[in-house]
Amino acid sequence: MVGSLMIRCERGFTVVELLIVISVIVILSSIVVIVLPGRVDNMREKAVMTEFRGIKTVLDEHLELNDYLPDNTSIETVLQDDNINWTGVTGGITDPWGNAYYYRAAAGNTYIVVSKGRDELRNSGDEIFVRQNVPPTRDKYTYQSGGSYSNGVAW
Repeated sequence: MVGSLMIRCERGFTVVELLIVISVIVILSSIVVIVLPGRVDNMREKAVMTEFRGIKTVLDEHLELNDYLPDNTSIETVLQDDNINWTGVTGGITDPWGNAYYYRAAAGNTYIVVSKGRDELRNSGDEIFVRQNVPPTRDKYTYQSGGSYSNGVAW
């Protein structure tokens, strides 16, 4: 009787047991592969919103103290004075997808800062932007060739 117990203990796993374990691992990994990309984009959108809150605070304070907004050439200096790294590369700092943010100051002391969003296209509905008196928003903006955005900011 002792000999039969030892043989059974040394036998190891059956093929069916191994197949069950492998199938469970495959199912769990497929769930991660499906869910993870959406989570990454959500985290990137939140990062843009956070950056835009900081930029908005700096621009609003600058407007209140100086009665004007920085133009496209002086935005770098104004933001870097408040430790926001506007690098001066084409279009300024980049969003988490690697696209440049766009900044425009318009007549009447209005401004807009825009990220194209995850699809890297304009007018697609996933743009993130911030304007004076408006918190960071994810929505569609449309740049019209006449020099205005259809969401109310004209240049």
